[in-house]
Amino acid sequence: MKFNFNFNFKRLGVFLFLSATIIGCSTNMNRPKTWHLCHFDELDKSFSSCNWTKLRHEQNAAYREYKKLSLNNVLANYIAPKSDGRKYSGEILFCVDRDGSIDDKVIKKPSGHLGLDKAFMAALQKTGKLTVPIDACLADAFYFTQKTLSYDETDMAN
Repeated sequence: MKFNFNFNFKRLGVFLFLSATIIGCSTNMNRPKTWHLCHFDELDKSFSSCNWTKLRHEQNAAYREYKKLSLNNVLANYIAPKSDGRKYSGEILFCVDRDGSIDDKVIKKPSGHLGLDKAFMAALQKTGKLTVPIDACLADAFYFTQKTLSYDETDMAN
């Protein structure tokens, strides 16, 4: 018995590409253009009347200190995987609730080393909560602004 299987793979490829594009576009239509914000649906519930998107110089300095403190808290829970001598670079996006709880963690850019990605996701999970600024304007900035945790091969153990 002989089967004659004439299948046009080129047409299938075009069909799959168009399907993926249409589905991708339709699922992204309801997302706000301000994807770098957290808790987008609560923007009207801001604690302060300041413009937390444009902090004053002294507020910016204080905000940077909170970010540095937050990073140190995460790094305290980080267990570095062993280095293999290769180059890696990854990014994790996350948000922080009003009480400082870390939520909405997502790997934006996988590093190429599964252990490195998992180690930073585990560090965020173990950290659980970050210190929220006392200043209302800074607290809003901390709550509404998506955080990016960037890492690379230098964060691996020798």
